Amino acid sequence: MRALAILLCALAGCTAPNPGLVAAAEEKYPDQRALWGRSVVRTCGPNSGVCHDNRQFPDLQTAAGLLATVNQRCNQIRDSAASIDNLCEPPGDLLRIDGFTTRIGAITASPPEAPAHLVITLHDRVPDGLPSSLAVVRDRGKGRQVALPLPRSSLLAIAPDRTSLSLALAPLSDPIAAPGPGSSGATMARFLAPPQLLPGDETQVELGDPNGDGIFGADLGGALVKPGQPQKSYLLLRVLAPLPVGPGQTLTNTRAAPSTEAQMPIANFQHWDIDDAVIALWCWIDRMRDDGSNADGPIDYRSCDLSRIARPLHQGGEATTFSSLWSGVLSPSCAGPCHHAGTSAATTLTLDGPAAAYDALLGIHHPGPSERSPMLPFITRGDPERSSLYLKLLGDPATSGARMPPGTDLPPRAIEDVRTWIQQGANRN
Repeated sequence: MRALAILLCALAGCTAPNPGLVAAAEEKYPDQRALWGRSVVRTCGPNSGVCHDNRQFPDLQTAAGLLATVNQRCNQIRDSAASIDNLCEPPGDLLRIDGFTTRIGAITASPPEAPAHLVITLHDRVPDGLPSSLAVVRDRGKGRQVALPLPRSSLLAIAPDRTSLSLALAPLSDPIAAPGPGSSGATMARFLAPPQLLPGDETQVELGDPNGDGIFGADLGGALVKPGQPQKSYLLLRVLAPLPVGPGQTLTNTRAAPSTEAQMPIANFQHWDIDDAVIALWCWIDRMRDDGSNADGPIDYRSCDLSRIARPLHQGGEATTFSSLWSGVLSPSCAGPCHHAGTSAATTLTLDGPAAAYDALLGIHHPGPSERSPMLPFITRGDPERSSLYLKLLGDPATSGARMPPGTDLPPRAIEDVRTWIQQGANRN
């Protein structure tokens, strides 16, 4: 069966990584915290002005923020409810018709230009006959429910297939006590058809099919991170490649025009080694327990099923790590010749080993200004043009003294790596 799955995946564009790539991912990202610190926060967190800080959902500026995505519903705040992806749709409120209960899908005004009634689509077929009572029911869990009765006079018709019904607006205009705070003066019409859809707002209905494509997304069993199911984890899908929408795209929106949603990040480059990072992210999700209880721990690469993983799309701008910068540039060209303890060179900057070098450049144990430009730090996170280290390698006139290292020019690629590292936030890893 596994061989057949690999064959089918290959035909669909999946590529099971070779053992060497898996070993590389395991070495870089042994656990969730390493995955967050060395990859996720660089590309998705607050560095360089990207979006997922404490103002944007999901907040990925901490390792705890990444853990909070487990079994979490993804963002439904869109310009239009019609563009919400199916994987992000909630279960939805219930409609109780006499003793029968079903979930509410979408609610549309008809006609749109001068609405006289509302059309409500339903998850299940309504039993035959005319009901004697109607109510919207919100399930609060643990057996607790809040019911909002609908006037029986508001029911205009039940569709022939009995999966939708029409309500007249006029009988829905009386004030109600909506199932949440701040609902004084609310009407059932406003509760069912608010001027703006605000997911999670208890003063308005929660729809189970807000994009109206006929698929109740909660039935798909997805989440931002769905334990054991990388292919139904919205976070992974968004960073892997552009996400297709349109006919046949069950996970996103089958009703939309054929198109794609932009691959994340959309406000920055991929400041990570995406091939290794995606393997780590996939295996982290694939081997996660249903309750996420092992999410903050080692990633199980040995038991991870990579037969269905798809090839990620490279945007460019991948991460420059401090360890690679140390071994490739700072140690051989800076620390070795001059900047070490006991040097005879006229310098106060010592770079004795990667940990001490990082602390010195970032001013962690002392202010860290350059020796001849006290107002210009060695490193200004996110700003190479305000970083003495980068400017000295360029020979920029903004710094005094000779270009570094003396007597030789670093290759352009090495200088660009220094610039990239600073621009990406001068991360320690």
